[in-house]
Amino acid sequence: MDKPAVVINPRAGRGSARKTWTWLAPGIRSRFGDIPIHITKGPGMAWQASRQALDNGARSLICLGGDGTLNEVINAVCTLSSSPADIPIGFIPNGTGCDLIKTLPIPRDVGQALEVLVSGREERLDIGRITYPPGTGGFQQRYFHNVASFGVGGDVVQRVNTSRKYLGPLCAFLWASCLSLLLSKPKAIGLRLDQGPEQALTVWNLAVANGQYHGGGMRIAPQARLNDGLFVVVIIPNLNVLQILQHLPKLYNGRILDVPGVIVSEARSIAAESREDVLLDVDGEQIGRLPVSIEMLPRAVTLMVPSTPGNPTGGLQGRGRPVQDSESVSDP
Repeated sequence: MDKPAVVINPRAGRGSARKTWTWLAPGIRSRFGDIPIHITKGPGMAWQASRQALDNGARSLICLGGDGTLNEVINAVCTLSSSPADIPIGFIPNGTGCDLIKTLPIPRDVGQALEVLVSGREERLDIGRITYPPGTGGFQQRYFHNVASFGVGGDVVQRVNTSRKYLGPLCAFLWASCLSLLLSKPKAIGLRLDQGPEQALTVWNLAVANGQYHGGGMRIAPQARLNDGLFVVVIIPNLNVLQILQHLPKLYNGRILDVPGVIVSEARSIAAESREDVLLDVDGEQIGRLPVSIEMLPRAVTLMVPSTPGNPTGGLQGRGRPVQDSESVSDP
């Protein structure tokens, strides 16, 4: 990695990232020298730190944190650079869920992840661009690398992100999911995939997946690939609570397609709206609500991955589909 800067979220992983950095700092400096270190203090600060690093001449970024921190770093690269794929990002995972690395072969072990930054290879990955209302007037954009969902998923993330997570990410997401199922209800939405007709649906949740996992380990889209230029759209229909509890294990073991009524499609663009209040979950962060439009940006960012080609989970292998050329993602 050429001229890197480090962006650290010390609160990631229930605060464990702070201790991780204390252990990791000598290894970073021994390999990259006296490089800039940016320690964030709250939400949105990783974006600001990345901007400062790029403004000061950094040519690559190292992110220590979870999926939310990585999302902010990627958003900074995509909004500030006319060629975001030319700024490699190294990810040292240390967060609550870290769902991306269940698809992408980045080691969870900190020491091994550090070695990927030194001896790994660059891999260009797809990202999604989502446009949504920020709350009052006007629309804004956000980029995501893993999964965007709406419905009960937005409710779950809101609960998880305001909880203490004492029992770890899996228990936190399971508890939040059960509460959301009891306290929420299915949502009526209008959905359009690519240039197809608008569909009127009643759903518990709809996931637009670039990666395979979200929600602390739910394998929502087993067939998703990170560089094939396509989203996998997974619709969980209006099941009753008993049916959902009966099939809940299938959300984790990759058998989501065996759940009766689940609809799976592929698309490059998605538009959704609702007259109800439907919250968004974007890479594990609750950022807003419907309506949204989502578009695929093929191979638009670069992440460091192990030098061995391929991925045991198949997350970097295409499905025989042509991949479009990357477009500029700096323009709205």
